[in-house]
Amino acid sequence: MTNFSRQFALKGFAASFLCLILCGCGSDPAKEYAKGVRAFENGDYGFAVEKFRGVVGHSPENVDALVMLARSEFAVGAFDKAEEALAKASATNPDDIDIIELCAQIAFYRKDYKGATGYYARLASGDGFDGETRARGWTGLG
Repeated sequence: MTNFSRQFALKGFAASFLCLILCGCGSDPAKEYAKGVRAFENGDYGFAVEKFRGVVGHSPENVDALVMLARSEFAVGAFDKAEEALAKASATNPDDIDIIELCAQIAFYRKDYKGATGYYARLASGDGFDGETRARGWTGLG
């Protein structure tokens, strides 16, 4: 009987481990983030969306993952989902340059020129922004 219980325990452990691997519950968010960045850089935006959604699922407060998710969603044309990710990211970082600029780009592509002008003007006139950022704001206004 003892042999049976050890064998059962070993099989149970193996089944649990396999389940964790197949379900993705044991995935490392940092590795998944890196895979998402590589996919984004290689133009595989759909895969990047998948990876960044997984990272945000594990770490909903990860602003970098939220911004990259928004960029990826924007790249595939999912503007509503991109705005949703940006809203979560801007809750803690409302003055983040990347967030403001991506909001401006989304507004522009939606033909919300008044909204886009507001975001680009914010970049152009930001007191704490460097010259390059302000130039991007002015370029967007143009």
